[in-house]
Amino acid sequence: MKKALLILAILAGLILIFISCEKKVYVVEPDNTPPSSPKGVYSVTGDQTVYIYWEANDERDFSKYRIYWSLDPHSAFTYLATTTLPEYVDHDLTNGTTYYYVITAVDFSGNESGNSAEVYDTPRPEGHNYTIFYMQAYPNVSGFSFDNRTVVRWDNSICDIYLDKPSTILYINTTKRNGVWNDIQDMGFTKDLNEITFAPDTGWSELGYVEVIPGHTYVIWTWDYHYAKLRVTYVPDSHDYMQFEWAYQTAPNNQELKPVPKKPR
Repeated sequence: MKKALLILAILAGLILIFISCEKKVYVVEPDNTPPSSPKGVYSVTGDQTVYIYWEANDERDFSKYRIYWSLDPHSAFTYLATTTLPEYVDHDLTNGTTYYYVITAVDFSGNESGNSAEVYDTPRPEGHNYTIFYMQAYPNVSGFSFDNRTVVRWDNSICDIYLDKPSTILYINTTKRNGVWNDIQDMGFTKDLNEITFAPDTGWSELGYVEVIPGHTYVIWTWDYHYAKLRVTYVPDSHDYMQFEWAYQTAPNNQELKPVPKKPR
């Protein structure tokens, strides 16, 4: 009898040990849900460069972004790059060519979102640390040609704008090329050249000239339907010259220009 009870006790102990060592098994459903598409996508035009920005994804399983590009709107996009930051810089582009972009988000399970809203941009040349003097005293270095990207004489046939000082105040004056006046508008103070990303539809100076104010950016609408901008970076107390940086859109009738028929002044 005692022997039988001992055997039962041993068996009970073994059962308890087996139960305590049993592993729990969890069933995990596969993650097939993609993250949300990136929002707030916008671009900034550069020289042979396009800067792309969007809102950061704050989903817990977010992993990375993928950037796609195309030369045609609403067409099949080609994979370009991957990044974990909500921004991307596309370098070594052709100025005057329009590039289209979409962004997607990818989670840690490899699920990819749908495309973001499509954005496009047209890189253009730019220049920095240029100087022109007022035409009454320095006529040979008083003008600038955007399409030739060079300092010229104020009355040169390729001159787009020149520096004028009829009394004590400096003015940026526009020229007439092929019988059509260039237009100009003061866009006000800007922190840098990239702050102005588009040409306005209206508000052009009826006089054809504007006062030179350091830190201001000016948009020029050229006679042949291009747009340019320049930002005044420095003017000495003598008001003999101005230093500036500029950008010129080589693509005519670019969508950023929003062209309307030019009207004679």
